[in-house]
Amino acid sequence: MKRNVILLLTLSFVAALATARWCMSSGIGVSPDSVLYLSAAESVRAGHGLRPIAFHYTPRIAAGSPLTIFPPTYPLLLALTGSLISNQLDAAKWLHSILFASSVLLIGMTAYLSTGKSALATLSAMLLFQSTPSMLEIQTMAWSEPPFILFSLAAFLLLGLQITKPNYLLLAGSALSASLALTTRYVGVTLLPPMIITILFLENRPRRRRIWDCVIVIAIATLPLAAWLIRNILTTDSATNRSIGFHPVGISDIHDLVGALLVFWVPFLDSQYLKMVLFIIFAVVTGSGLVLAVKKSTADVESARMNTSTQMLSAVFVITFLVFLIANNSLVNPPVELSNRVVSPVYVFGIILIVSIVYGLSNLWNRKTLQWGVLLLLFIPIGVNSVYAFSFAIRRHDDGSGYTSRWWTDSQSIAYIRTLPEAKTIYSNGIDAIYLLTKRETVRIPAKVDRVSGKNNPDFGRDIDALRNDLVQNRAIVVYLDKIGWRWYLPSKEELEKVFRFPVLVRFDDGVVYGIR
Repeated sequence: MKRNVILLLTLSFVAALATARWCMSSGIGVSPDSVLYLSAAESVRAGHGLRPIAFHYTPRIAAGSPLTIFPPTYPLLLALTGSLISNQLDAAKWLHSILFASSVLLIGMTAYLSTGKSALATLSAMLLFQSTPSMLEIQTMAWSEPPFILFSLAAFLLLGLQITKPNYLLLAGSALSASLALTTRYVGVTLLPPMIITILFLENRPRRRRIWDCVIVIAIATLPLAAWLIRNILTTDSATNRSIGFHPVGISDIHDLVGALLVFWVPFLDSQYLKMVLFIIFAVVTGSGLVLAVKKSTADVESARMNTSTQMLSAVFVITFLVFLIANNSLVNPPVELSNRVVSPVYVFGIILIVSIVYGLSNLWNRKTLQWGVLLLLFIPIGVNSVYAFSFAIRRHDDGSGYTSRWWTDSQSIAYIRTLPEAKTIYSNGIDAIYLLTKRETVRIPAKVDRVSGKNNPDFGRDIDALRNDLVQNRAIVVYLDKIGWRWYLPSKEELEKVFRFPVLVRFDDGVVYGIR
């Protein structure tokens, strides 16, 4: 590796590490999912295994039940870093800073090796990843996407090296990285089709050896996930705490998906028509990657083979990932929100795909000037995104994000809860926020709809009556947090007051407390 590229990779790693740490000066971002991860990690450190607080979708899963809705690797990483740094949130900040910087490094190395050791391509790929405000937000939240992206990059990079120079250590390393991705997010199963297809079509070995390599990859990659799913079935009678339900995605869902993908490239674009045009261009680029990879599958030059395998892996992954999302949201409850967070891996491998195709086309046409010209064009979205990323970083630095933002840390309702005796039973629509900010476990108010099954809660009336009796007879209270407005499956504040006639104990600027003095 050239000395200037080593310096470039090192500087990018340090810059990414410093940027993430600066953004998280007010704390790592915490969402409802984050609280489940963090509480499961704390449970591991306490010696109780992966047992998070009550899941915020359904009251049927009580606090202390085994984790099933998410795979185990990310909370285990949090537990590991938490054992090194006593404060769990501080530990998470360091973990995510390192994950972000490491992903930048792997993207740079992949671009370098797949573009004939081009320093400009390496720089373009890393800046496209670092300069996007949406990616910066994702990387500084306590979410499982950052480790998933890192493990996926490692799996594909090692497999690309295996295709170039077959070595069972590289193959095993790739499969192990994939296994970590699969046990970080269930969507990690989308890594397997591109890996298998790439081995079968591009590996320069006899057919029997290629098939055997596929078997090795599948076995190593899926064994930990299979063990986890068996554990879930034996302990909770459910593999992933999800249910089957047919609800095909509609046009609005496709618009959401396209918008979530393109916000990484053009965060300022609002026109749906322009978004569709750009998405079609991206689809053409993905298809071009497959065509070029197949056409050059017999190339013997190492850089050409690395370029070809990178295009094949990235293109097939993008297709497989998007098909999986559409199928999941058509057949599984609860459907995932088609947000930029969910589709972020597509952007990551879209970067690698585009950079490698630019290099491949310029070599195909023998036009060095074309290669430089197109790569330099990538600095247009880099420059535009950098402006938005800078503004985001300042806001993130000053205000924090999610439950660790200033709004939540200064909450009057949260301050009131801290004054209550430990024996007081508290119901709320924000049990996760209360747990994070006060370390008190509370009970969620009854749900009208079970989000896991997608069906109305048949016991809702009885649950509400039991809650009202607890308020009257045992002086329990309900703390309704106004900031939590996304839980449509819970009764609203107006319903609690006007329909169920809960007595108001005290009102705050950010919430209401119901109970009897």
